[in-house]
Amino acid sequence: MHTSFSPDQLDTPIAHCLNIVYSTREFRFSWLHQYVDKDYNSEVGFIRCTNFIRIQPEINLR
Repeated sequence: MHTSFSPDQLDTPIAHCLNIVYSTREFRFSWLHQYVDKDYNSEVGFIRCTNFIRIQPEINLR
């Protein structure tokens, strides 16, 4: 999780990403989610957009 700090903001905008994978011989389950607050300011690093939510679950049978 990343936080953007600014002296004029009361809230603390965040950017967060999580990727979990569970795999067995029979199946594979993965969960990916990404979240960027609408007021997030990336002064260093690279964030393309703000106010962004992505959820991508996946199940594969083998």
